[in-house]
Amino acid sequence: MLFTKTSAFLRDLAGGRADGSWEPRLRRYLQSDVLILDDFGMREFTPSQAEDLYELICQRFRVGSLLVTSNRAPKDWYPLFPNPVLAESALDRLVNSAHHVILRGRSYRPFRRPDGGGYPDLDDPDDIQAGQPGRALQTRAAETPQEARDDLDPMSDASPAEALTRPHRRTRDPLPS
Repeated sequence: MLFTKTSAFLRDLAGGRADGSWEPRLRRYLQSDVLILDDFGMREFTPSQAEDLYELICQRFRVGSLLVTSNRAPKDWYPLFPNPVLAESALDRLVNSAHHVILRGRSYRPFRRPDGGGYPDLDDPDDIQAGQPGRALQTRAAETPQEARDDLDPMSDASPAEALTRPHRRTRDPLPS
């Protein structure tokens, strides 16, 4: 498994274009069974970035898994490509043969703010599930980044993606009977 920000991937291949090592650099992204591109489509792509993405998507199509995270809906990715034909070809392979997992709700990042901005608003229907504020509080508390990391591997400094590939270790004593 290989995890990278989309911007880092594109910078790496741009460096490969500059120094003549584009093919070996691309090959590195093609070798892993699973490639995760984080923050896909944060800004418009340049023509060379669009070509790099096209090559990656086409060469991984039906050969290796490609996971893409984005703050945009897939329909909003098309205008990010400068060439609509290239966009249609690349995104047809990526979007139409994919399993889509759409996460709704607020970002986890407010939980990390020192001012406590992550606490649920009991007047907000998104924070209250079926009129059960206690349940909403429990759900929100379990979704904090720290608790999510604790559930994966409490002793790890690894990213959540890295931690998911490791076996879980129980580090807490069981509750007394």
